[in-house]
Amino acid sequence: MIGLKPDHPHIKEKVLKEVYKMAQSPAGEEFVKNVTKGRQNWSIYEQGFDNVVSSRYEAMLETFVWLKEKYGNVEDYFEEKLGLGLEDQKIIKDSLLAY
Repeated sequence: MIGLKPDHPHIKEKVLKEVYKMAQSPAGEEFVKNVTKGRQNWSIYEQGFDNVVSSRYEAMLETFVWLKEKYGNVEDYFEEKLGLGLEDQKIIKDSLLAY
């Protein structure tokens, strides 16, 4: 992700602010549990951010294909699997569209 590297501090600040909000929300514990998937010594704030900014285009595309096949769309995955309500989903969507 050489193209994003110079913006990492700015992106990280915004992403972590929203992740922290979600982690503190009523569904926060379930959100963190689903994202970390039981990994030891793995932080949603550090390694999670590294994962977000290091995903290859092909991997992201395949992820969306899988989500569509299994859940219908990303929103249904967020609600069904991660337990995120519409408010949390809006935070994520607004954060992603802000870039």
